[in-house]
Amino acid sequence: MALLQRLVAPSSRGALRQSPAIALMITRRASNMAPPKLKDPSLLKQDVCYVNGEWVKAKSGKTFKVNDPSNGELIGTCPEFNAEDTQSAIRAAADAFPSFRSKTGRERSKLLRAWYEQMTANAEDIAKLITWENGKPIADAKGETTYAANFLEWFSEEAPRVYGDTIPSSVPGNRVWTIKEPVGVCGLITPWNFPAAMITRKIGPALAAGCTVVCKAPAETPFTSLALAELAHRAGIPKGVVNVVTSMENTPELGELLTSDPTIKKISFTGSTGVGKLLMKQSSGTLKKLSMELGGNAPFIVFDDADVDAAVAGAISSKFRSSGQTCVCANRIYVQRGIYDEFVKKFTEKVKTFSVGNGFEQGVTHGPLIHDRAVQKAEDHVKDAEKKGGKVTIGGQRLNDLGSNFYAPTVIRDMTSDMDMASQETFGPVAGLFPFETEEEVVRMANNTEVGLAGYFFSRDLERVHRIAEALEVGMVGVNTGIISDPAAPFGGVKESGFGREGSLYGISEYQITKMITYGGMGKALQHLNHIFVHLRGCEAVSVTVLVSRKGIPCKAVPRRVKPATDLTSKLRNSTSTDTDFPHSTVLRSIQETMALSRAHGPVRNCLRQLASSLQTLSRRPIASIAAAQPLPRCFSSSPALLKKRKIAAASNSPNPKAAAGTVNKAEYDTEAGSGAQPNPEDPLDFSSVVAAYAPIDAHFKTQLAGMVHGGRFNPTNLGSLPVAVKDPEAGDGSFPLRELAQVVPRSGRTISLLVHDKAYIKPIMSAVQSSREFNQQPQRSEDNELELLLKVELERKDDVVRRIKEAVQLWKDRIRQARSKHEKVLKDWKKTGAVLPDVVKKAEKELQKVQDKKMKEIDQEEAQTIRQL
Repeated sequence: MALLQRLVAPSSRGALRQSPAIALMITRRASNMAPPKLKDPSLLKQDVCYVNGEWVKAKSGKTFKVNDPSNGELIGTCPEFNAEDTQSAIRAAADAFPSFRSKTGRERSKLLRAWYEQMTANAEDIAKLITWENGKPIADAKGETTYAANFLEWFSEEAPRVYGDTIPSSVPGNRVWTIKEPVGVCGLITPWNFPAAMITRKIGPALAAGCTVVCKAPAETPFTSLALAELAHRAGIPKGVVNVVTSMENTPELGELLTSDPTIKKISFTGSTGVGKLLMKQSSGTLKKLSMELGGNAPFIVFDDADVDAAVAGAISSKFRSSGQTCVCANRIYVQRGIYDEFVKKFTEKVKTFSVGNGFEQGVTHGPLIHDRAVQKAEDHVKDAEKKGGKVTIGGQRLNDLGSNFYAPTVIRDMTSDMDMASQETFGPVAGLFPFETEEEVVRMANNTEVGLAGYFFSRDLERVHRIAEALEVGMVGVNTGIISDPAAPFGGVKESGFGREGSLYGISEYQITKMITYGGMGKALQHLNHIFVHLRGCEAVSVTVLVSRKGIPCKAVPRRVKPATDLTSKLRNSTSTDTDFPHSTVLRSIQETMALSRAHGPVRNCLRQLASSLQTLSRRPIASIAAAQPLPRCFSSSPALLKKRKIAAASNSPNPKAAAGTVNKAEYDTEAGSGAQPNPEDPLDFSSVVAAYAPIDAHFKTQLAGMVHGGRFNPTNLGSLPVAVKDPEAGDGSFPLRELAQVVPRSGRTISLLVHDKAYIKPIMSAVQSSREFNQQPQRSEDNELELLLKVELERKDDVVRRIKEAVQLWKDRIRQARSKHEKVLKDWKKTGAVLPDVVKKAEKELQKVQDKKMKEIDQEEAQTIRQL
């Protein structure tokens, strides 16, 4: 469409016109444009609001009209909700809150992501709705749609990252931490100037935090809000989580309801400062959490060391975006005297290139204002400035040929501080240029206002950048840029521009409360657990710590030898029943984890069971989750004393019977286990506990192989289960469990077959059994014929022996794999609870594989050596 040129002569402007004729580019009359066609007509929701996952009409049946600001033509009608209608939306949000808050951050993230994908898939239709009801050019509307969707994407990524804090306590033994919880049902009141972005910038963080919302859509642009509700429904947002209501005449009634209803815990409002003060006063009765993004009067400062062309481009983008109808647009442009005339000329020339008209018209850069009241305010400010000495360099009048809501982009030079534009927000396409001399002067003028939302300045002096950025009394500062909005950046002001922040991680905090938790009596419990871990990790040691206290006063943790179960139970009951600070549940949880992680057995494991049982009885509170959050000691490292004990236990091939049996002298043990040795954090991970776990398996199968070489295989009773080995008195080499055979055969009461492949072994076997004490204590079993009934000795072929050796070796390997699986479960638990760093887990997995590979190689060598001995 060809653009028409409009000439505005001084005679047509009246007596105050001081500038020469100015060329301004406009398009044809907006009423000639056909209404847009949506790809998905169902996105245009007429006569219904979105409540509890359903589209409902107002109970009164009343509606209000929504008109196209470009031409005044009807777009459609929306329900005129009243307090009763809105109350149903509040109840729906309240009912949905318990289940929605219980969803994980990852679940809420997926919902927001699905909503984002719905928005991007329908971006063209959303942009058309924005231009249709707001009037901004379609290019700007598409940019807003992308900007709005980015909030959903951003908060979908932040939803799983809601963290608390761990705080060092000033009280010994106390642990302090914080958690973040959703504030509850939120009431959101959004403006018309960004009908899509203001919805997602508020609902996005609310849903990410776990809140449910009731959103009052703007009466001027409700269809965009309702279309976003439809997309939220398609994305799978649960019923009642998002509710969108509309009204025009009843807007004050709905505002009062949202601010006074005790079910609503949070109000977020974007609008004028006057309305914000009213809502804040109405909210005082229920002490709601509030965030207010209110009016602005942004200063835009250009120092004489700035890049003038860049400053002009920044001022144009800041001032005239959405025809000046943004709360952060440059309202007062201050230019230092040295470059003032150059800036005014270039700025005016840039404005001359603007094309004003219907937002759907190709090439249009600026559309209409939202309604006639906005046009009237812009016109009043221009007239006031001209009356007080300001000079219009371009524009300065209504564009009635286009429609009643169009006002020409206007530039006024030689502005002074006594003009209305210096103290009031114009919210229209009028730029006032103020000259200044010094830095101190401009900072004083910039801060001489009751509001403080955004501020901008251009300078290439780094020292000045820091000074001015800190000196401006605003919530947001743009340095060498005219665009500051970003989903990742906090948005909000100071003074009467409001409080609270939207966007970024700060945006989620506005919809959360911070809960502090103090856990007392942790100091002694941690000492107790540390001692248990040091003495029990993967070993058979017998040492625990008993926490002794009297009359509620905890005493030192005392290392003790294991007592009989009854003695330990009595000690615990007597020492902890009056101790109100004793964290039974935490110790109990940690003991259970210790039993799962360690390889302790025998008296130690029995002691732990008894200790856990006693604590379970004494505890009056549920098992806490704090134990899982504490860093767990490294399961596969231990103190030097315990490593020494494991090496002794692993010495299954030693000819020393005491070492082979894994026994230790009592005095020697008391010296080592009672020393309270701590693990050395600088030592690398070792796997002595794994070796110790493999040792009994190795000893068992080595005994079996030795027995096969020297003629033994016990069937059906397995007589070689324990590694108690002695020298064969007849054979003179190898090991063979004759002592155990002699003890078990007389007590079995049934015939046991013994297969040998050498006759020389029959006689010593029979003699050992016959001479055993157990056999001789049986008076009716002292005869040889009785012994023959109990022990049948047969010859076996060498091939059968080899086959049985291979079977035993295979079973040996299976047992090693089973033992390894227990350690693998420990590693899986580490991964699941996050108690150990991932790189430590990976290192442990690699080391565990190396240990098993080495063990399998040793077993193969043992098999080959055994067969060679045949």
